[in-house]
Amino acid sequence: MQSDGPILPLFHPLVQRWFSRTFSAPTEIQRGAWEAISRGDHALLCAPTGSGKTLAAFLWSIHRYLSGRASGRTLYISPLKALNNDISRNLRTPLEQIRRLATEESPESDPLPEIRIGLRSGDSSSSERARIMRNPPEIFITTPESVNIMLTSEGGRRNLSDIDTVILDEIHVVAGSKRGSLLMANIERLEALCSTSAPDGLQRIGLSATVRPLESVAAFLGGFAGDNSPRPVSIIRDGEKRRYELELKLGERVGEGWWDRQIPLLAEEINSHESTLIFCNSRRAAEKTAYLLNERFGEKVVFAHHGSLSREYRYWVEQQLKDGALKAVVATSSLELGIDVGSIDRVIQLQAPFSVSSAVQRIGRANHQVGGSSSALFAPLHPRDIAKSLAVMGEIFDGDIEPLLIPERPLDVLAQIILSECAGRRIPEAGLSALLRQSYPFRDLGSEEFDSVLEMLAGKYQNTRIAELGQRIIRNRDEGWIEGREGLRQLIYQSGGTIPDRGYFDLRIAGSNEKLGELDEEFVFERSLGDRISIGNRVWQIEDMDNQRVVV
Repeated sequence: MQSDGPILPLFHPLVQRWFSRTFSAPTEIQRGAWEAISRGDHALLCAPTGSGKTLAAFLWSIHRYLSGRASGRTLYISPLKALNNDISRNLRTPLEQIRRLATEESPESDPLPEIRIGLRSGDSSSSERARIMRNPPEIFITTPESVNIMLTSEGGRRNLSDIDTVILDEIHVVAGSKRGSLLMANIERLEALCSTSAPDGLQRIGLSATVRPLESVAAFLGGFAGDNSPRPVSIIRDGEKRRYELELKLGERVGEGWWDRQIPLLAEEINSHESTLIFCNSRRAAEKTAYLLNERFGEKVVFAHHGSLSREYRYWVEQQLKDGALKAVVATSSLELGIDVGSIDRVIQLQAPFSVSSAVQRIGRANHQVGGSSSALFAPLHPRDIAKSLAVMGEIFDGDIEPLLIPERPLDVLAQIILSECAGRRIPEAGLSALLRQSYPFRDLGSEEFDSVLEMLAGKYQNTRIAELGQRIIRNRDEGWIEGREGLRQLIYQSGGTIPDRGYFDLRIAGSNEKLGELDEEFVFERSLGDRISIGNRVWQIEDMDNQRVVV
């Protein structure tokens, strides 16, 4: 989708001048996005990493506030743990530069309308959350889990009641999981909540990397209107094919194992490039790789980055890499998505990734810019991995990505939504059932399924040996309403989102009780008191373990 006409005149004059000074021209995805969004369409922007799609969504919100055309606030939802880096690049920096430009051009003119940015995630402090509740920002950045928690309380619902635009970043990451099912059901709850600020409904803007089938993701984004008709979604694709430079290498055999031959190869690659990002398929492999490389270099020049490490440590590693202080970082999927770590000129995939789509995301980190050619090296770790790596490389060149499968009517998620919606208040069953069917994952929700979940939550199985099946709601069948029992809200706050694939244990430092990160249950179950483990380029000794934490 592309027009030959000028696109920048759609924007506020200051935005036009800032964009012209900063960029040579809009990218194809930006041009198509602004044509659709300016018409009021729901839009799904699909383009590789580095194409400018996040800026496309944010810049239109900035324009609306500068022009005084916004009837409500913008809600930006990202599934990423590390929100700050990407937000700085695509929102805070443009805002600061536009304000500076306005001051330079007309120092005596009236000040620009205030555009405040607020960020809430699981890492936000209680004071930060309270500040957002007291003074809601024009652009509110948060996570799917935080949206779920806010919709649970009266204050949170009130804080979200004047939204008119929702930007769903990295939508392909959640669409194929129950996390996405919960998110889209909550978007429908939000839609009903914001009928005053958005009388025609929330404008939905989805941002996605390469995924297929794209039509399914668009349907997932749009959901259904009150008359059960699908909401139309404009699909904007990036027609420019990404260029790849891929190779597979085996190091010289210097020992019995494959690690012995590949670690020297990785060290050679690090020495011959300015910045290198090495991806592993597990946290354990990432720590082992960083440890062996530092042992070979004789100093700590390579750092690990994965979800088990604390936010502060991950952020430090990201900044060090961005500032050029680190030659290499070994990561899992924690750096697969759009976190800004600056210019990366070499990506290495140690062992073939689990999927082609994951490989495309990882390789896209190299030359993360418009028109860049992504350079990547595949380094197998066993003979069968050679064949798998070659197959993945071929599928990348052919653009053959695995189809995304969207979960259908996940009943555990349904239970969570019901509890969140009726916590602290009485609601009609029929209204909730109809509302849920407007979300794509629950479009075919049957009356019997809905009723059976209500029965479970109302205590049908509370006398069994499963303590978790106690009564959570009060149900009045005759009058057709449900109401949450006392203490339900606290239960929801403690869980927050969908059930994770595996449990996690807090990793804390003895004495100070400082949280170092998290360990998954598989790793913990294989450990004993006194064991030494490598986390964050340091070796720690386990002093204590219980069912919630590991003390080192």
